Formats: sequence, C-alpha cells, structure tokens
Amino acid sequence: MLVNLQTGAAFKLNQVGAAVWKRLDGSSDTAAIVKDLEKRYRVGRDTLVRDVEVLLRDLEQQGLISSSPT
Repeated sequence: MLVNLQTGAAFKLNQVGAAVWKRLDGSSDTAAIVKDLEKRYRVGRDTLVRDVEVLLRDLEQQGLISSSPT
C-alpha cells in the first residue's frame, strides 16, 4: 500500500506492482524493469510493457512518482 502523505490518497499494489515499485530507484528505465519482470513472471512482454506503463502513469497521477527528463 502506498500513500501520498500530502493528499492522503492510497494506492494498493499487487505483487507485480510491488516488484515495479522496488525497481523505481532512478537507475532502471521501463525496459529494464520489464526485462526483470519477464524473468520472474509468466506474462507476455507486450502485456508487461502495457501494464508497467499504465502503473507508472497512475503512480505519477497520484503524485507518488515524478517523471524525469531522459
């Protein structure tokens, strides 16, 4: 469970979402996160890419992460 301390909004993560959250350390891009998840879970690459992008967008909209320029 993630909570935005400024707004009080809560965001519940499943097991895969929690694995993505742990990789959000600033040193892993989306491709690296997807590659890691492919090794750990039996999910197709296209599905992982879509789901990771949706999760990152949702986390950003909730104010829990911010995108950085590449």
